[in-house]
Amino acid sequence: MPILRLNTQQEHLDANTAKFISISNLLAGIQDFAQGGNLDPNINIESARKIFARGIQPVRTLTPHAKRMLRISWHTELAARILDNVLAASGVPDPDLLTTLRRVSAQTLPVQVYYAIFNSSRCFTLVIGSPCSTHSQVHRDFGNRARGAPGPWGVTLKGDPEDTSSCIFTPVMSGDISFNPMERGHPPNEYLGLALRMTRRWQIEFRRVGWLKDPNNRSSKGEPYKVLPKRGRDEILNRLRPTTLLDLVYELRRRTNYESADEYGSDADDAAVARFHGGLLYLLDSCLLIYEADLARYIGISTYLETAREWRNSLGRINGHALRAFDARNLAIQEAASAMSISIR
Repeated sequence: MPILRLNTQQEHLDANTAKFISISNLLAGIQDFAQGGNLDPNINIESARKIFARGIQPVRTLTPHAKRMLRISWHTELAARILDNVLAASGVPDPDLLTTLRRVSAQTLPVQVYYAIFNSSRCFTLVIGSPCSTHSQVHRDFGNRARGAPGPWGVTLKGDPEDTSSCIFTPVMSGDISFNPMERGHPPNEYLGLALRMTRRWQIEFRRVGWLKDPNNRSSKGEPYKVLPKRGRDEILNRLRPTTLLDLVYELRRRTNYESADEYGSDADDAAVARFHGGLLYLLDSCLLIYEADLARYIGISTYLETAREWRNSLGRINGHALRAFDARNLAIQEAASAMSISIR
């Protein structure tokens, strides 16, 4: 695809619209990276096989507390996919209605996506005996498990995001990570790299505020700093672990909750809204699969699938359209186990 440079009209977009379009392009690029140019969005079977290749673990118990967190995760995903339910109930929607619904839900979608993943992680880490209950614990745990994770979830970034020559990706990725994210047509890996770089910049900025407020950080005259000194930035960088995609999801949620939601009321075009919506739901689906397949390794595939069926059967009048992603993940787990001759009992 040729690179679509900024045109005169785009150059005069307001800051909030430009920010929203940039994020939507990054999310779409990450999804393209995962799918590898494949038009079929269901890449879950290969992802599940990669998780199962780690080997089945001695059976652990899915306690009532852990099961409750798993069900909370699934209910939160259902809320994130409420449009599927609305559209299925109304038949073929007017295109303007679809876009309006996507625009209205754009501001809350990062929150729902993050908390669905967060509670899935809490369930999994509790089952394996290393429970994580805080955001930082969940993020650190995921960072430790990122190596070998499927697709873009296995890529991490360390280094100074303001100095691209110091940015180190694991596994190694090459390409430009300094282009304007409003441009489309770059290779997918470059959007992934730029998204991680942007996330790392946000992480440093958030920690900058805390460093400046810390009473232990004073100038030689004993006065608080108004601007972050080099040594302060170096300290933040040295303490910052490698950045993952889960950090991106968290930062999108944190910023919409605590900083600004203005970009979600922007004048971005319908295509940008669709890219944002689809990209976030891809991150939701693909990360839940990682935790669910890993959970199945520990509690047994049959126990996991029975737990999923039990929850699904408890939903009453919720129509199946809103559960298509959930059903597809469970089918992928079952089929991947079967393909790898893993017993489902």
